[in-house]
Amino acid sequence: MTPFRRVPPEAPRTRFSARYDRFADAFGADRVVGRWELARALDVPPRVPWTAVPHAVGDLPADLSFVTSTSHGIVVWADGRPRMLSPGRHFGLTLRDGRLYAFQITGRHGRIVSFPLGPGHVPEPGGGWHMVTHLYGLSRWVHQIDFVDDELVVVDTLRNRLLCYPDVDRRSGRHWSTPHRTVQLTPADRRGRASPHYRHFNSVYRHGDTIYVVAHNHSAGTGRKSDVWLLDEGFRLREIVPAGGMCCHNVVIHERGMLVCRSVEQTVALDGVDLLTTEGFGRGLAYDGRHLLVGASLFAEEYADRDHDDGFVDVYSADFTLLGRVVFPRSSIRDIRLLAGDRGLSNHSREAGPNGRDHV
Repeated sequence: MTPFRRVPPEAPRTRFSARYDRFADAFGADRVVGRWELARALDVPPRVPWTAVPHAVGDLPADLSFVTSTSHGIVVWADGRPRMLSPGRHFGLTLRDGRLYAFQITGRHGRIVSFPLGPGHVPEPGGGWHMVTHLYGLSRWVHQIDFVDDELVVVDTLRNRLLCYPDVDRRSGRHWSTPHRTVQLTPADRRGRASPHYRHFNSVYRHGDTIYVVAHNHSAGTGRKSDVWLLDEGFRLREIVPAGGMCCHNVVIHERGMLVCRSVEQTVALDGVDLLTTEGFGRGLAYDGRHLLVGASLFAEEYADRDHDDGFVDVYSADFTLLGRVVFPRSSIRDIRLLAGDRGLSNHSREAGPNGRDHV
């Protein structure tokens, strides 16, 4: 058996990396170097012991099952215990037809991978975690990903754009990162943090005929509060709504309005009014009509500093009563998806019945 070669660690941010990001975008170097980085990692996750295992605090529902991406790996919580699905740094997650799709960081680049995962299929580590690589050579600054109908939408946070790939789930090989189409939300601001009005788009979510995109606006560096951009189904801008907070993440439409993580303020807002306190930098929302899951982590500008404290996922009931939390030692939470009925998935409203409930 070929020994596992670890995915390269996430590269630190330096003056060189900023220049490289601009060079890679201008000359397509992402696809070339990204392929070389991909060759350094095996497609089967390793069987390695955890140095710290997530644990539950409080009275969590026995049937609670979710998956979260963290700074140390993708973790599935089901049957009251955790399983490590894939080690290494990951960000965006989405579910479709019994598979989990994730963005995995590989050095200065990243790739879209998938694993078999669903409510009725949660295999043990080392037995059924067959990983498929779909796209490589992406910028390492990708945040959320989600399917909108048959198209995988990837939020390229560095370059203020959405990358759209049709039929990704039907491919079983490795493909480079050329999208079917690119939605450049702010055409004048492709230079990332060097842009005069850098938006730091990080979250995408379709509900009904509206696509919501969160503009984080790099508030910690610019002082500008975040916005939520409302697009039509052709990705044309309809309206910009103030998020009311700084460095905001995530949008989920609740029965009572729009939920947004006001990350710096450490709150979750419902239609512009603070609803919950996160006790940390809020990032990651999932909701299925019965439970609301909220992720929180230590806030720090540098990635290495974010793992000095525990991250956690708080679990609330439908009436926003805190039931308990799952603690992830010395980790930061990136994204969360419930394994069944997650209304934070863009295709959920299309798959639900006429009364808004899931078909059974």
